[in-house]
Amino acid sequence: MRAGDVHAAIAAGELGEVLPDTHEAWRAGRISSGAVRIMRSARVPGFDDELAAVEPELLAAALTKDLRSLGRMASYFKAVCAA
Repeated sequence: MRAGDVHAAIAAGELGEVLPDTHEAWRAGRISSGAVRIMRSARVPGFDDELAAVEPELLAAALTKDLRSLGRMASYFKAVCAA
């Protein structure tokens, strides 16, 4: 297993605690490890409930392989949490 794959698996496991539908989609091979990394980058301490609330939108972008939109959504989420 490559180091990138190992990191993706760890990230997916951590994210699965907050976003169970995303974790299930990743395990089933419906979304990429790259999408999981992007979604994990949106995670902000203290805002897990809010991240879980937007999971459907994030997952929809990941399922359609729209990583550009997914990245923008993740960045926006982090910015809103920081404000």
